[in-house]
Amino acid sequence: MANNDRLEPVKDENNIKAVVSLVIGIISILFTFLIGIFGLPLAAAGLVIGILALRDIKRNNQPGRGTAVAGIVCSSIGILLPVIFIVLAFTVFQNMPQMPVQQP
Repeated sequence: MANNDRLEPVKDENNIKAVVSLVIGIISILFTFLIGIFGLPLAAAGLVIGILALRDIKRNNQPGRGTAVAGIVCSSIGILLPVIFIVLAFTVFQNMPQMPVQQP
């Protein structure tokens, strides 16, 4: 088998951390709507991984900057949504009229 017959690794693949950040960011948004505040830790992890991916992409001149930015955006949305929901819930419950307690 000659050297020309060997398969070379593809060099145009996105940075794996960027892809992981995007996937975690999307999952954190879904968890926020389905489970509530439990998407918040995932979003924080996705944000950190996305920032690390951007750093690696810049250092090693790799493709995948757009994917890393999308992961950071999705993770940021995954962080902001639970915060917004908590503030809205707190505001709604604070402004609810209190029901009087009836004695039997």
